[in-house]
Amino acid sequence: MEFKYLGIWMDSKLKGSTHMEKRVERAEEVNQRVGWMGRVNGVMEIERGAIIWESMGLPAVNYAAEVSWKGTKAQQRKLDAVQEQVGRKILGASRSVASCSVMGELGWRTMTERSEDQIMSYLGRLRKMDETRLTKKMYEVSIVENLPWWRETKEVLRKYADEEEVDESSCIPGRKARKGKCKRRWVEEVRSKKTLDLYAAVKKELKKEKYMDDPGDRRGAALKFKFRTRSAGLRAEVGGWRNKEESKQCVMCSEGEDESVEHVMMRCRAYRREREQLWEVVRSGSEGWGWLEEEEKVKVLLGQDMGIEGVERIDRSVKSYLRKVMDKRRRWMGLGMRMQ
Repeated sequence: MEFKYLGIWMDSKLKGSTHMEKRVERAEEVNQRVGWMGRVNGVMEIERGAIIWESMGLPAVNYAAEVSWKGTKAQQRKLDAVQEQVGRKILGASRSVASCSVMGELGWRTMTERSEDQIMSYLGRLRKMDETRLTKKMYEVSIVENLPWWRETKEVLRKYADEEEVDESSCIPGRKARKGKCKRRWVEEVRSKKTLDLYAAVKKELKKEKYMDDPGDRRGAALKFKFRTRSAGLRAEVGGWRNKEESKQCVMCSEGEDESVEHVMMRCRAYRREREQLWEVVRSGSEGWGWLEEEEKVKVLLGQDMGIEGVERIDRSVKSYLRKVMDKRRRWMGLGMRMQ
């Protein structure tokens, strides 16, 4: 038998997994809503989709996570997977893109980390609570009896306090320290992915990127994310994966180079006219551009901060450039397919 009390779902054995099941179901419902509420003229707006999830999805899904959050590992993974699906939908990212890049671009922590943060904040409030409060008395009983809530809370406290043994008097790490630990975990995960070498160079903070806040160029923002994560479908990325006989060389020019992000951004002759337009914008008012190496220029174009002036102007021009070259590439590839 299941019942709901003060918004928390329980069964006859008062297991937290029951509420966790409802959280997963609620997350999947919100995932569907983000799909249609975040669209404007049939196109998903990044900022709108993110606001819907953060303002409507998270409060509903994470309700009472601090008192009844611990489900099975499968349930925790499912909850994280749903948030990843929302992020991919907002960014237009494929399933092959590493989840840490999706979370990083939106500045999102995992659902597990969000729940753990709620637990630590709630534990701090409990310790400061007046001794006469019923909630405080239940907290003290859970410690004495070593009830499931206290055992799970100690696991979280041990994780963030970096201590082998913790008790009711152990210091609670501050929110800044907890976020710092989440950021270090995210950085390690990004660096462990070989395909995210460029992303690791241009992305340093676990926070939402400003280039995604342009509602007038949603496609350009999505393409910039794909180039940052090497997931734009270029032949250097997919060649030899779908078909071992498939070449990685660029078919748009005769340079004989692999069609990589660096090649498309800096060297492919097929996009020479579009690139010259980009260079005019970048050079004007951007002191120090001419001193950068080619590799550094690619990183600046894709968002790395190297002290170059006119970042917003460069961002708009880069998104415009990516739209133009990918449109040209699609037309050429489509023509080649029809001629075969």
